[in-house]
Amino acid sequence: MDIDAFWRGSLKLRHLRLLIALDDHRHVSRVAAVLHLTQPAVSKALAEIEDGVGLKLFERTPRGIMPTSYGECLIHHARRIDIDLSRARDGLKSLALGTSGSVSIGTLPAAASVLLPRALAMFKKQLPDASAVVREGSFDTLLPELRTRGIHLVVGTLMPSRSHGDLDEKPLGTKPLTLVARNHHPLARRKRLSWANLRDWEWVLPTMGSPMRQPLEEVFLAHDVPLPRHCLETTSTQLVRTYVSMTDAIAFMPSDAAYYFDEAGLLRALPFHLHGLVKPTGVIWSRDHPLDPVARRFIACLEAASKVADPAQGVAGARGASAGA
Repeated sequence: MDIDAFWRGSLKLRHLRLLIALDDHRHVSRVAAVLHLTQPAVSKALAEIEDGVGLKLFERTPRGIMPTSYGECLIHHARRIDIDLSRARDGLKSLALGTSGSVSIGTLPAAASVLLPRALAMFKKQLPDASAVVREGSFDTLLPELRTRGIHLVVGTLMPSRSHGDLDEKPLGTKPLTLVARNHHPLARRKRLSWANLRDWEWVLPTMGSPMRQPLEEVFLAHDVPLPRHCLETTSTQLVRTYVSMTDAIAFMPSDAAYYFDEAGLLRALPFHLHGLVKPTGVIWSRDHPLDPVARRFIACLEAASKVADPAQGVAGARGASAGA
């Protein structure tokens, strides 16, 4: 069959979804179960597609059926079409009702601790029938999904080196870094702290290559504090919180997260802050893919959440304050 004729008249949405399922499961029997078809029906449908395009899309191997390079190409576009159709459906619902739809959000770990949950709570209060899907990752994993429309938005630190002409961004402000320790840590009894007080403690630091690592190293060196040789390195705010609460280790985290954990009794926000070290947090989206009304409502919730005062800042400040930089 001529591929152009097949494309115009015979290719169906069920064919594309079959290709996606075959790529996801790699076994005809599993695909048949997922799609509620018989195995012969799956094999017949795949043969229809391969005959229509005149190319071999899958090969049988001991590990199951594997896509050829032609198959990978078609599956890539099939996934994008499936996502676009889902978004078209959600967009129609959103436009018709004004209160429904969905938004997919990629987030960096630091933004996921306080800012994003606040925005999500506002979003669900305003649009109770809307849904949100959140994926945590790094810029390297999230930006490709943003460009292929796997997600609508990315929330995280705005990095100039990440700027590209195909992306738009909206800054949401910046927070100082605040030192945290476990409750009843020896440093928690002090009303003022200096760099000299921090030299001998175990540290939890951001991993090499993360946005905060190099600025922190420069601040350590500027204050003649040796870089900790034995430390835990992570970008996970959850791991920082848990590890610091169980040990005598200390760590910096964005002030909104530090004050939130302090108010909840999970950590102690210490009177030691670093200002101007962290780039602004913001939200990023693709210029090539216009945002639907639900995604725009979520951006408005992010803006509102970024302006909420840190809950325990007054409490922590009453214990005393000192500036690290």
